[in-house]
Amino acid sequence: MNSAPAQSACRLSSSAAGYVMDEIADGIFWLGDGSYQNMFVVTDEGVIAIDAPPTLGNNILRAIDRVTKKPVTHVVYSHHHSDHVGAMSIYPERAPRYAQRATAQRLELLADPHRPPATEIFDDAITIDAGDHTLRLEYPGPNHSEGNSFRPPRLAVSAGRLHPWKALTPPPGRLRSGQPV
Repeated sequence: MNSAPAQSACRLSSSAAGYVMDEIADGIFWLGDGSYQNMFVVTDEGVIAIDAPPTLGNNILRAIDRVTKKPVTHVVYSHHHSDHVGAMSIYPERAPRYAQRATAQRLELLADPHRPPATEIFDDAITIDAGDHTLRLEYPGPNHSEGNSFRPPRLAVSAGRLHPWKALTPPPGRLRSGQPV
């Protein structure tokens, strides 16, 4: 008998589906395939989607559809690397696409149809108002990539990959246990 506690209040998974999904906080979902991840937030207006790794691709839309029939209304780039955002074209064209300026500039240079250009560009921070949810994105300075933005901690954080370059330990790319992000 396994006495380990459940990892979340709501865990929707299916190895046949090619992904695992957890509701990590009320209305905030994490989706992963063992290598890459996506997050989305269900609001009263629709869905805020963060990243779209090509390994998850259309499974992201299938996972969202399992949770809500609301449309994707906002799209967030954590950074420009194709392994995290190479399937951003799955999202509706009408949804605003948020990115930090350095990420937006790289997306323009790359001109990749799978990574459409950002439509909402910020330097230091931006707040996304989506009905009953407000999402604040911040740029803490260069880390994993120039332009890597994240949501300050509250109940959940999605940093794509956060590299604390200002710390001498632990090695780049690793966060110390309990280290604020």
